[in-house]
Amino acid sequence: MTPDPGSTRTLFELEPPGREVSPGIIGTLARGGGTLVGVIVNGMIRTWLADGEGQLTLVMWPRNFRARYDPLEIIDHHGQVIAHGGRVVLLTGGYLKTKDPRSLGHRQVFSAWQASDANDRGR
Repeated sequence: MTPDPGSTRTLFELEPPGREVSPGIIGTLARGGGTLVGVIVNGMIRTWLADGEGQLTLVMWPRNFRARYDPLEIIDHHGQVIAHGGRVVLLTGGYLKTKDPRSLGHRQVFSAWQASDANDRGR
């Protein structure tokens, strides 16, 4: 947790941490989407995408992304809010292999490289 210089709200690290976003990340292996939900676990924010049936997929964000809580917002490496809790979010990235040690015991983990609120597309 660190103070957010542009806000009175605290910035949290995201768990599980992925790789840092860099110009070397190219291509899209998969796209995912669902309603973004999250909780604070051990001082970090853990997020999932919930589909229409309530099935949850854990999201692994780039290591240099952060989040604010209450309300949940995902902050990219440029300091921009790219996704909001309770909204449908579209992700590009790829799925971790089954039993990857970073999966925190979840069967499905989506490693996101980019995200946007579905309602913000085309703006």
